[in-house]
Amino acid sequence: MQVHSNPERRTSFFFRPQGVPRGFLIYYLLHRISKGPVYGYELLQGIEKCTDGAWAPGPGSIYPLLRRLKQGGLVRARAERRGRIRHWVYSLTPRGEAKLKAAMEEFPLMARKANSVRRLWMEMIPASELPNAFLMSARTQFALAKELFDFKSGELDAAVALRTLKQYAIELEAQMDWVTKKTLEEGRLKEV
Repeated sequence: MQVHSNPERRTSFFFRPQGVPRGFLIYYLLHRISKGPVYGYELLQGIEKCTDGAWAPGPGSIYPLLRRLKQGGLVRARAERRGRIRHWVYSLTPRGEAKLKAAMEEFPLMARKANSVRRLWMEMIPASELPNAFLMSARTQFALAKELFDFKSGELDAAVALRTLKQYAIELEAQMDWVTKKTLEEGRLKEV
């Protein structure tokens, strides 16, 4: 019989919430491998670096998935020797390219579902945390939009990039209108 000194460990249904949706890693691996041949270790390092260490799946996650992708005919692996050490270099097969293309078509739906789940998180935020959560979400949303544009806009036609920025400015103006209205409403409530 195992005795736990920490009573919370006895209730195994409690766990630390995951930041990355289950199943995302396999699609990210296909995406990253589609960019060109890569070693498994490079995948590990790349994810950790790209997420500033916020997500660092270990070898016990990456290598079994790579094996499954290989067995499923989605990637091929070729051995490469560096001295006495053998490294596997992974590349995408045509079947893997088709699977990734199909998955990418589903991503907008997956993003909408993930966005809907955030309402559950909002429900759990104590009212006393509203100021911090509100400002942090605004900063995070802007940082995400800026980073996404900076990261991908070079792949767009210049006219499309400009239209996107103009549409974003319209969205920001609508947000400012809402903030102004709410500020006035809150100010009137305080006067009453």
